[in-house]
Amino acid sequence: MLLAEKANRRVRIADEKKDEYIGMGYTVKNMDGSLVQAPQDHKKRVQELEAELKKTREDADQHISYLTGELEKAKGEAEAASGARMDLVNTTRAENESLKAENSDLKGKLAEASAYAENADKRIAELEAELKAAKAAETPKKEAKTKQADK
Repeated sequence: MLLAEKANRRVRIADEKKDEYIGMGYTVKNMDGSLVQAPQDHKKRVQELEAELKKTREDADQHISYLTGELEKAKGEAEAASGARMDLVNTTRAENESLKAENSDLKGKLAEASAYAENADKRIAELEAELKAAKAAETPKKEAKTKQADK
């Protein structure tokens, strides 16, 4: 059993009812008169909670400021990295265009060399035919000279 006191009123209550009476603003004591629990001073509790809320907001604002700074720093680093990548892409594109131009030039030279080689093969074939014809024409002259020399 416990005693609940409020102003001039004293009530005997069961142990299970302690929280209920404290909620109604009673001071709860043992039967010998020693304090078990006093009612909460709501005004004081409200002030404590407001102070805690103010401190929490200040901490949150500081943390938000810090995170905003970190975000800006990360954005700057990302932009720098993106710029470096774009420089690399542009350099690669320029090199690619240069290589395409060189490849086109080399294809033209290859076509020119192939045409020259074909013409050279044709000319060689013509010259070989002329040589054969000249040898064929010379052979009868040699035979004729040999026959004349034999006579």
